[in-house]
Amino acid sequence: MADHTPFLTVFSGCTDLEDLAGGLQKAVVTDARVDTAEMTLSVSVRFAAMPSPVDLRQLTERLRSDYGFSGVAILPDFPRSEATFSGVQAGEPKPAANPGEVLFGRSIRQTPIPMNTLSMESGKVCIEGDVFAVSSRKLQKKGGAILSFDITDRTNSIRVTRFLRSDEDQSILERIQEKDHLIVQGEVTFSKFDDDMVLEPRNIVRAKRHIRPDNA
Repeated sequence: MADHTPFLTVFSGCTDLEDLAGGLQKAVVTDARVDTAEMTLSVSVRFAAMPSPVDLRQLTERLRSDYGFSGVAILPDFPRSEATFSGVQAGEPKPAANPGEVLFGRSIRQTPIPMNTLSMESGKVCIEGDVFAVSSRKLQKKGGAILSFDITDRTNSIRVTRFLRSDEDQSILERIQEKDHLIVQGEVTFSKFDDDMVLEPRNIVRAKRHIRPDNA
C-alpha cells in the first residue's frame, strides 16, 4: 500500500460518513494490517482533524460490518505543525508529572500513560492531552450537571465525563475549554449513554505542554 492512500479509496463504503474527523475525503491510510486467522483489522489513518470517540466508533462499526471483521482498531493521527508530545513517543523518557493548576480534586503526581494503551481493564489511570471538544452542561432537574469533554494525546482520544451533584462545585464547567492542556486522573468505565469507554475523572489539572521538535 502506498504511504498516502486516500481513506475513501480503500474504504469506499464510508462515503456517507465523509463529514467525520475533519472530512474523510482529506484522510489517508498510512498502514493497514489484517490478521486472517482472527479476522481483525488494524488501520493507521492520518485525519484532517482528530476524530472524536463517537467518530471512531462509527468508523469501526462500519468497517466491521462492511468487511466482516470480528474486530477493528483505528489508530488515528492528524497533521502536526511544529511540535508533538514527548511523553507518548516510543523509546523516549516521559516528562515528570506536572503539578499545574488544580481544576478539580487534588494535585496529580502520577506519570501519564498513552491513550492508545487504554482498555476496559485499565482501571485507575492518568492521561495527558489537549481538549478538542467540550459538551458539559447543567441539568434542569435537581440542579445537577454533566462535566464532559474529549481529550487527545495524538495516539488516541477518550471522553472524560462525570456527573456533578447540586452540592458539588460546578465551576469547572466554565473553566475547561477547547485547546486546554490537561492531566486527568480517574477510572476507565463503560458509559451506557455514550455506548463507549470513557474516563470518569477524580482529579484534573491544567498543565504545561511538553513539546519537542518534530524532525520527521
